[in-house]
Amino acid sequence: MTFDATAKAYAEAGKVRMLAVTGVHRDARMPGVPTAVEAGLKDFVVVGWVGLLAPVGTPPAAVSRLNAALNEALAEPALRQRLQEMGLTPEGGDAPRMLRQIREDVRLHRQIAKQARLRFD
Repeated sequence: MTFDATAKAYAEAGKVRMLAVTGVHRDARMPGVPTAVEAGLKDFVVVGWVGLLAPVGTPPAAVSRLNAALNEALAEPALRQRLQEMGLTPEGGDAPRMLRQIREDVRLHRQIAKQARLRFD
């Protein structure tokens, strides 16, 4: 079992069988593969993300310039196409959106750890 955007190549080579994708929507590269929810796993949505972070204390103007450059790059058709071929969905965003994503992920993983009775010493 793997949660890996590169698994498509292994499936095409006949080395693995795709059971489901974990996103909200089916992967356009594999329209015949259902989502985990469609396959019967209620509320099972796992979406990975990649973000660009800067050290605490980075001047807001520098953060804004980096963010603008990143969003500009992600708007380039060739880069968007390459990322999509890799199973990624380029979205871009801003610092407040990234902070919300991080906080939501921390909240979710704390909840999962608590339900599983995990302890971190």
